[in-house]
Amino acid sequence: MIFIVDDDAAIRESLRFLLSCEGLDARSFESASRFLESCTLTEQDCVITDIHLPGMDGLALLRAIRAKGLKNPVIIMTGWPNSLARQRAAEMGATVFLEKPLKDAEILAAVRNCLPPSTPG
Repeated sequence: MIFIVDDDAAIRESLRFLLSCEGLDARSFESASRFLESCTLTEQDCVITDIHLPGMDGLALLRAIRAKGLKNPVIIMTGWPNSLARQRAAEMGATVFLEKPLKDAEILAAVRNCLPPSTPG
């Protein structure tokens, strides 16, 4: 499962649609807190999150995932890229750091690289 966390409904739905067209299961959430309340990650899951979210931001979500001892791939995306955010994400164990606007091929390649080999798509 690929979990998409972004407060922008258009981005959530376009990513979910793109991934579903590739045969990948995806669920979307409008906030990090909603995601954490609603989901339990398995080893095969991947998280795509925006940095700038209301309440808990994407880096805090990454920190919460890592604090649970989970090694799931986390793709960080932002429309406000800067070297400090990129560095912090890398230090916290982000798998990929992408800048918006996202290109379909770029996000699909990132997701495929994060999923176990047996996952379709």
